[in-house]
Amino acid sequence: MPVLLPLLSALVWTTSCKMPTLEVDDVFDTGVASSDPGDDTSQPSGLDDTGSTGGDDTGAGGGDDTGDTGEVVADPEPDYSVWIGERTFTIDGCTETTSETGYLLDEDWEYAQYLPDVEAACPACTHVYAITSVPDTLCGEAITAEDYRGVVLDSTGITEVYRLESFFVTKDYYWIWAEVLDEAADFDGWSIDYFYEGDGGWFGSDWEMEGRVDFPAK
Repeated sequence: MPVLLPLLSALVWTTSCKMPTLEVDDVFDTGVASSDPGDDTSQPSGLDDTGSTGGDDTGAGGGDDTGDTGEVVADPEPDYSVWIGERTFTIDGCTETTSETGYLLDEDWEYAQYLPDVEAACPACTHVYAITSVPDTLCGEAITAEDYRGVVLDSTGITEVYRLESFFVTKDYYWIWAEVLDEAADFDGWSIDYFYEGDGGWFGSDWEMEGRVDFPAK
């Protein structure tokens, strides 16, 4: 069988001269030991596909970024430069209330040149205010629409409330004096409650006045 001999010889040569199998690392020497086959795009355990560890991306360690910042919020303080109050007038069975707004007398006051005289008239007063009352008529009686009130605000508890009066004869001849309205008014740091009364006088009948002032927050 002359034709089959060459084929048989070739078959014997291929089976006895089998080519060696090459591993990937034999071709590309990466210096890294071979690992089990798998997805070569996988990330280490615990990482998402952005390389994050699963926390938020704000660097806050996964915490809530709306938490306490540690900032100390100061308690509100009363503004003693503003007077917001009211007075309730009672006479002959009638009771009506007037609202008051005012401002502290200081170097910006229109008549600041008289501040030394005001302080001399009421040395106990720590604050003196120019006050406007609306309405200026209660129970058919006229009350002073533009008034000046002095108070002592150096400590809480019992305080004093004054009314300041002035009399001008000429530009260079005048005087200012203070009349105490209540020398035992209640003051809690934010509000003053005071009371005064009269027996006839200008109004012709006994009357009572209850006052309150509430200082706003700064």
